[in-house]
Amino acid sequence: MQATGDFDTDLDEYVTCATMFKHLKTVINIWLQDLSRNDVYADALVSHLFRWLSSPAEAKLYDPLLHRLVHKLMKKNFFMLLQSLKLLGCKVIYASFHKVIIHTERTSLDEAENFIKFVLHTIKQNPLFTYINLMPSEYWSVLLFKDAFNYGGVQEQAGSNRMVTQKWDVALHLPPAIQKKFSLVVGEYILKVYKHNLKLRAQGVTTLAGEEENQVETAKAMNYMDSVDDQKKERDHDFIERLISEYFSRKLLTMIEDMDVKKDAEEGGQALEYREEDD
Repeated sequence: MQATGDFDTDLDEYVTCATMFKHLKTVINIWLQDLSRNDVYADALVSHLFRWLSSPAEAKLYDPLLHRLVHKLMKKNFFMLLQSLKLLGCKVIYASFHKVIIHTERTSLDEAENFIKFVLHTIKQNPLFTYINLMPSEYWSVLLFKDAFNYGGVQEQAGSNRMVTQKWDVALHLPPAIQKKFSLVVGEYILKVYKHNLKLRAQGVTTLAGEEENQVETAKAMNYMDSVDDQKKERDHDFIERLISEYFSRKLLTMIEDMDVKKDAEEGGQALEYREEDD
């Protein structure tokens, strides 16, 4: 019942702004024709169109219903783009209108670059995505990603200079005394995973962990799971499990004990000073 109500509401809104949308579509088609002839003015108009549609305080083109309809069409096109990326073999880690992070499952920078070139060339063949510009900006050998404000990893570069890059907004909400320790521990984890992947690459290990040995179990599991993404192991999955359970668990427990001892010592010193003052 709710779905029907939502559909009726969307339909009513579309009918209300259908004439405006038709005129807007006609104008945009003219701009696109001019754009195909390298008209710089048409390029500027197309680039600023959505800002004019979505700025109620500044733009005369703004209409709330028209803005909502255009935004829905943008979302629909965006979801179709993500689906196309998945069909081409990409795993979408994060996606917004401004940035998309994908997992290529390639083991070297050259392989990843060639794969991305193939994906972008294929995407551009679809008329729906002709005017979408996708440009690769960063490649990561290892990426620990939570969200757009919390991530860290090792970036791939043309040279041999590589370093752990981190951006953790969550660390800013920790007590100042442990913010640095947080970055050091996470950085050490990323570096150990990166070095392990380098070792696997040198040994020529390029398949998923246990893939040859678990094909029968995988086929059985697929019959019982709605999504098999969780049971598809990356090649370093077992190493990461051991690393966390055997190394970092002990290290973090030791760090917590040390912090508790330091805290007790500081509190004891403060109490002693207080009693001396009373005497």
